[in-house]
Amino acid sequence: MRIFRSVLGVVAGVLLLASGARAQSGHSQRIIIRVVTVRHAEAEAPAAPLSTRSTAASIASASYAIATNEDNQKIAASLDRPLPEGVALSVALAAPMGATGHGATRLGTEATDVLSGIPASTSSTLPMTYALTADRGVPSRGETRTVTYTIVAGQ
Repeated sequence: MRIFRSVLGVVAGVLLLASGARAQSGHSQRIIIRVVTVRHAEAEAPAAPLSTRSTAASIASASYAIATNEDNQKIAASLDRPLPEGVALSVALAAPMGATGHGATRLGTEATDVLSGIPASTSSTLPMTYALTADRGVPSRGETRTVTYTIVAGQ
């Protein structure tokens, strides 16, 4: 009971101080606000693996979403490692409103722009299309590659 009265006395004292502070005017607080850059993209993998037996392209469809709060952004794509000699993979991303798509863009280990001029916006379920081609005589084998998409400020 004694501890309860002591705590109650402290709480009452704090409440009196707080109410006294409210009665005075001229108090201000300084708040620092920082808006951070938002760049987010998600891609859905194609439902089936890409495979080709000749120079005809194998096409696979998927979709992606993007959200950014800055104008003039771009998306670059790259592979985690080179494709076998004679094999090419390209991707085409449908551009969100106000952006420019680069059409079917051949992918390699160096980042290559696939979209540019992306405005501050949010878009979802935008189509993306992969195409795989192989020269005649390329040996048959199954391989996996990772495509990395990066959103950066455009030039």
